[in-house]
Amino acid sequence: MEDAEKGHTELYQKMMSLAGVTGGYHRDEIFDEVKRSDYLWCLHCGRTYRRGEYRYVDGFQMCPYENCDGSTVCDGIDWEDIRDDHPDYPENPERNTMYNL
Repeated sequence: MEDAEKGHTELYQKMMSLAGVTGGYHRDEIFDEVKRSDYLWCLHCGRTYRRGEYRYVDGFQMCPYENCDGSTVCDGIDWEDIRDDHPDYPENPERNTMYNL
């Protein structure tokens, strides 16, 4: 593991510890979002996924799309926040469809 990657892993683990996260879906244990939709939009790949869906990679809960390196905790944005600026986007987004900002 490279030094930068190791540092990122340690930082993530410290953040989980400080937030009191013991298991479950990390994002919902850390953030208390006012608007809660069933979907999150990924900052890295621009696609949406159901809240609670993720790939578990080296202790991280990552965007469920295989070719994406976005974290569900840091890079997942509530779909309703995206729709505030894009009211033409559907309430229930299509899986594997890219939605640009």
